[in-house]
Amino acid sequence: MKSIFTLLFIIALMQISFSQDVLFNETVNSDSVIETKGPNLKHYKHTYIGFGFAAMQSENKSSNIELGPSSNFIFGFRNKLKISNFYAVGYDVSYNLSWYRLSQTKDKLTPDAFQNDKERLTFQNLEFSVYNRFNFGKRGNIIGKFIDLGAYADWTFLCSHFIKNKIEGNVYKTKITHLKYYEPFNYGVLARFGINRYVIYANYRLSDLFKSSYNYAELPRLTLGVQIGLHK
Repeated sequence: MKSIFTLLFIIALMQISFSQDVLFNETVNSDSVIETKGPNLKHYKHTYIGFGFAAMQSENKSSNIELGPSSNFIFGFRNKLKISNFYAVGYDVSYNLSWYRLSQTKDKLTPDAFQNDKERLTFQNLEFSVYNRFNFGKRGNIIGKFIDLGAYADWTFLCSHFIKNKIEGNVYKTKITHLKYYEPFNYGVLARFGINRYVIYANYRLSDLFKSSYNYAELPRLTLGVQIGLHK
């Protein structure tokens, strides 16, 4: 009987020792990792794409465009820093391509008075923007609903003038670069409303695209569109 009690005592000690080891390991693992990177955590970054349209007409008929074919494409990188549950700040770096289909009417003066079958001005930009984000609504570790307000600056590294005409059955296409009448830098303000990865955006350009010495009427300042975050 004594040997049985001795055996039970040894088994109990082994069980206590084993239980303590497991409890210690589980506690260390759960307490040693603090997540800081995620959609609704302190740091988050992701890429995105966007597509939009010129949402207003030019300043006067001499620079009128065809609404619809005048569009905008964006591919960018977005970084967000969470300050509180309701507020965050961040910045974007993006490639921004804008093209304007020029109306071919008797009033046309930009960039010249010649009327063509098709004609457009294309601006390729590198863009940097900063924003304030205001979060609202309940959410877990997801981006959730938000409103962004901010400002942007563009460097136009290439502006191109495309012309297409059909003459006596032959199609002639012309591309003109090294243009001197556009401003290489421009800036404006932005607003966005988003739900998780889907965003509606508005950009309003405050600066002029054309140099004042050329007296061209300004192209549309407002662009509206959608963006899709390339994340879960």
